[in-house]
Amino acid sequence: MSKLTDKKRKGKGGRPSSYKKEFVDQAFNYCLLGATDAELAIFFEVAESTINKWKIDYPEFSESIKKGKVQ
Repeated sequence: MSKLTDKKRKGKGGRPSSYKKEFVDQAFNYCLLGATDAELAIFFEVAESTINKWKIDYPEFSESIKKGKVQ
């Protein structure tokens, strides 16, 4: 394999995320109402695994959910 091919394989592939910054406030508010991760997934029209990935990739999203569930 050439070095160029190796570099291509190391790049990030796949579909772009549908995540938006405004989801932080929306998730917080919905969790204040008692929403579960499964219900967040329905609300944002994604799979629950996507919610879990967003919590890893976007710390502010994860924090908003935690804060909303504690209240």
